[in-house]
Amino acid sequence: MIGQRGWCVPNAVWCAWTWRGRTKDQVRIAVTKIDPNTDHSQAECHVDGTWIPLTEIWNGECMAVIPYRRHYDIEPYRFLTLEEWIGEQLAIL
Repeated sequence: MIGQRGWCVPNAVWCAWTWRGRTKDQVRIAVTKIDPNTDHSQAECHVDGTWIPLTEIWNGECMAVIPYRRHYDIEPYRFLTLEEWIGEQLAIL
């Protein structure tokens, strides 16, 4: 198979964008330092006053976004709106 494996930046954007588009819930991107040279991004949704991490899964028919847990057991050090995160990532490219 020819293709590219995804990574946390586009996956976080896709999860946040998809969740907000379907539910209209507030979303953000949580950024976690997982080692001195590496950050990890993960989408979160705001439901009933609580921020809940999101992740992507294959549900047997298509890619789907589900409430989940943090990918790493480390507290994020920053949070950005989806728009802020996309703007930062575009500036890097």
